[in-house]
Amino acid sequence: MKKIMVFLIVAIMLTSAAYATRGLPASGANIRITMVNQDPDPVEPGKYVDVRFKVENYGSDKAEDIELEILPSYPFSLEPGDDAIQAIGTLQARQTDDVGEIVKYRLRVDNNAIEGPNDIKVRYQVKGSGWIELPEFSINVRSYDAILNVISVVSNPEIIEPGKRSELSIKMKNIADLQLEDIKVKLDLADSPFAPIGSTNQKIIEHLATGMTTTVGFDLISKADSSSGAYLIPLEIGYKDKLGNNYSIESSLGLRLGSVPDISVTKESTTLTGPNMKGTAVIQVVNKGISDVKFVNMKIEESPDFDLMSRDEIYLGNIDSDDYESAEITLFAKQTDKGSISIPVKITYKDANNKDYTKKVDVLLKFPLHTDKNSRNSYIGILIAVAVVIIGFLVYIRLRKKKSM
Repeated sequence: MKKIMVFLIVAIMLTSAAYATRGLPASGANIRITMVNQDPDPVEPGKYVDVRFKVENYGSDKAEDIELEILPSYPFSLEPGDDAIQAIGTLQARQTDDVGEIVKYRLRVDNNAIEGPNDIKVRYQVKGSGWIELPEFSINVRSYDAILNVISVVSNPEIIEPGKRSELSIKMKNIADLQLEDIKVKLDLADSPFAPIGSTNQKIIEHLATGMTTTVGFDLISKADSSSGAYLIPLEIGYKDKLGNNYSIESSLGLRLGSVPDISVTKESTTLTGPNMKGTAVIQVVNKGISDVKFVNMKIEESPDFDLMSRDEIYLGNIDSDDYESAEITLFAKQTDKGSISIPVKITYKDANNKDYTKKVDVLLKFPLHTDKNSRNSYIGILIAVAVVIIGFLVYIRLRKKKSM
């Protein structure tokens, strides 16, 4: 019997020693630690997560000088300066549920964190005991595809005329797996010839469900004295997901400013005064439009009215708005009864936005000293009629004189 009693005493002492080695208090305190939540849940790689733990005392004795320590390992880390150990103080007996202590840690998640549950370790100690390490807690990590996709940007008209109004439409689609909120679309027009009219340069959409599309429109007006060309407009889009995470898109869109060129081709001067002669003609190309034109090229095409004696193609270069360029050609006018010859001219050029244009014109050269056959016949007929009238009048006068004698 004495041997049995000795054995039980030794067993109890060994058990007590074992618990002491694990760091459990020898008192009647019973500390329980649970993870209350993580915010956000799940957390994205590269973001921050707040983890809250509840510390409760289910024992019959109070627990003094409780400390909680988080043991972050990859992919979690504390910010420099943040303490891993937090002092909780004393928990009275049966201090549980709503009266338990809440401890919060803010952790950073590595950019390359693997999606799914990632474990975090926590331990605690009570006055008179060593550290007690708890089973691992899981923090849920997942990448949100909180992507707002700009589907299209449409300007109406496609080429905006200086001083005119235009409509800009931006179509977007939510391809995220959750609702997007507080979408702000902003145009940076500071360094452009455009200005918003009727509203500001920012539009706001309250929410956009997953898979849905929306279109925001801006009414713009361009400055009347602006140069034609393509302008790059910075586009800024900011939005939030349903969990309150912020996202932004910085991109740009292009707007083209210009107008349809207005080109006229006329005769400036000529030395030709009739057919069957050699002479020169100066052809003038005038830019009557509000936009400059460039790479202007003139080609004289073949005609039965003349033989071209100079080169048939002349490069004129750029012609500014309200300006002109001239080109001189040498030709031999063939025999004709028309009193003029026609010079077929083809002009090719580009506008400020590099759009190609072609214009064909017949430039008429009249011969000031030449009259055609019909004109001569008419002139002769008039002379004959006048002569007949004069002769008739003279005959009438003579007969009248004879009668009076």
